[in-house]
Amino acid sequence: RKDFSVTRDLIKKASELGITSVDVPEEYGGMEMDKVTSAIIADRIAKSGSFSVAFGGHVGIGRAFLRHFIGYPISFALFGLGFVLAAVTVHGRGLHDIIAGTVVVREGSI
Repeated sequence: RKDFSVTRDLIKKASELGITSVDVPEEYGGMEMDKVTSAIIADRIAKSGSFSVAFGGHVGIGRAFLRHFIGYPISFALFGLGFVLAAVTVHGRGLHDIIAGTVVVREGSI
């Protein structure tokens, strides 16, 4: 089993510094900076190896589209077998996750 405590602590510290919400509006708790500032921060973080993978590891609009509008209908079209796949695979990934290239992360698992 992998120990993600260092990664988790680094993400928490980045959050406390406001790095995770640079371009989020202030009304939602962000810093409301421009996209250029956000890109500069992302560029610096990208040089940080494994931390950059953890920091940027979220589902974007393209993967969300694939998962919900392509993967789900295909799973339904196969008589629900795409969803059953989630119950029998080691990582709990359904056909919709496999199509979109997403990974299931349960709360408390990392």
